[in-house]
Amino acid sequence: MKVFCINFVVNFNTFFMKNLLFLILFLMPYLTLSAQSSTGGSTTKTDLDIYTKSNNPKTNRAPLRLDIEVTCDACTRTVVVTADDSLEGEVYILLDGATVDYSPVVNSAFYIPEASGQYTIEIEGSAWIATGVIPL
Repeated sequence: MKVFCINFVVNFNTFFMKNLLFLILFLMPYLTLSAQSSTGGSTTKTDLDIYTKSNNPKTNRAPLRLDIEVTCDACTRTVVVTADDSLEGEVYILLDGATVDYSPVVNSAFYIPEASGQYTIEIEGSAWIATGVIPL
């Protein structure tokens, strides 16, 4: 009788542990998805068009690549511009062509007031200009 009880307890424990492990592995992706959506669901990246300031339009060169990232948060209405520290320029936030905010440094953050119209961002360096639309 003792052998039967010990065998039953061992089988029950392994059955319980296998099911618990299966349940944890099954629920893990859903837990990570919900954590990601609650922390950063409203931030979006803005695509920038980069142009060079050149007096000679006949020059055929490769497109200019700059490491500038513009992220917008629609909930808090903030725009954060990050770039390499060696990159120098000025940042303008425009609403239908009129300047709303300005920063003399590329790495900056802005608060966008609630107003109707299309917001654009313009980042101007010494030899280049980057423009993009802010999706708010």
